Amino acid sequence: MKTTITALAMLLAAMAIACGESDPAQVDGGADGDTDSDTDADTDSDTDTDSDTDTDGDTDADGDTDSDVDTDVDTGAGTCDDPYDVPDDAYPLTHSGDSAAATSSLDANQCFPSGDFSSGDVVYEIHGGGGQTLSVSADIWFEGAMILLEDCTESATCLRSDSGASGDTLHFTYPWESGTVYLIIDGESAGEYDLELYIEGWG
Repeated sequence: MKTTITALAMLLAAMAIACGESDPAQVDGGADGDTDSDTDADTDSDTDTDSDTDTDGDTDADGDTDSDVDTDVDTGAGTCDDPYDVPDDAYPLTHSGDSAAATSSLDANQCFPSGDFSSGDVVYEIHGGGGQTLSVSADIWFEGAMILLEDCTESATCLRSDSGASGDTLHFTYPWESGTVYLIIDGESAGEYDLELYIEGWG
């Protein structure tokens, strides 16, 4: 009888120990699984979303700024004292004018020394050079001339010129080493014109 009781007590003790070891294992396993899963999912999702949004915004802003281009003549009145200013980054440039509405800055020039140029004229101060070739064209609607001078004076050296009747297209090219030159739309009469300047090989 004593032997039976002792054996029963040992069996109950073994069962109690077995139950105590299994419960902590279940608790530890559940805690580890939940923590690992939640941390990985949240971290990856947040990081990817923020990165995509910032990158797209910066790219769009830069693209809008870089696309703006200005090819108009700068300030000026179109006279020798205050010529239309053509900066060296304005090519190709087109500009329409009317010399009949202008005063006469030059009544004579070295390109056409025997001509009468007392009618209105329009003066452009052109900057650039550096071994480039300047190409100048003008459609005119009057008996006119297109003159390129090294300075805006009647005695200035004539660099290039062309003349024609109403409806003609005047044109010349100039191998431009450096410095500032002056383009004058003039003639023995005055009227409207459409001017185009560009550097050969650009655009």
